[in-house]
Amino acid sequence: MSKNHRIFLIAAFGIAMIALLLIRLNSSSVGYANFHRKGDIYYADLASACDSLFARAVNGRQVVLSGDDATLPSLIKDLRPKTVTIIPFIQGQTNYGPRVLIMIGVSRAGFGIQWMKSDEENKMGVWELSTAAEGLKRILYSTLKK
Repeated sequence: MSKNHRIFLIAAFGIAMIALLLIRLNSSSVGYANFHRKGDIYYADLASACDSLFARAVNGRQVVLSGDDATLPSLIKDLRPKTVTIIPFIQGQTNYGPRVLIMIGVSRAGFGIQWMKSDEENKMGVWELSTAAEGLKRILYSTLKK
């Protein structure tokens, strides 16, 4: 085998390994853009998974779970969050109602997913699933809840 042939094989192997790594990173991570491509059924299921967490916030205390907590609903675990924060309803506090905050990633590459009562006065009883990144809030799903 010639020297040029060996160099070619080593370079091809290196390029293939980098391509596999990039494919793996892209398919296994939940990016902001990828999350926005999900449909209403997915968002409704995620909202339901968030609702199931409210029972953990007893006595009006906020609960912060690690993203790898084994007791998280699978739909939330699949997002690979850093943290999941459950904020309960606090009697008499109207400006900061119940919500679930799911933090994905860190710093500029990260974003938050939030399930909460709408903070708009004309949307009484409406709950919204939204994302927030770098000051931009985007509502992906909303429903009327009693």
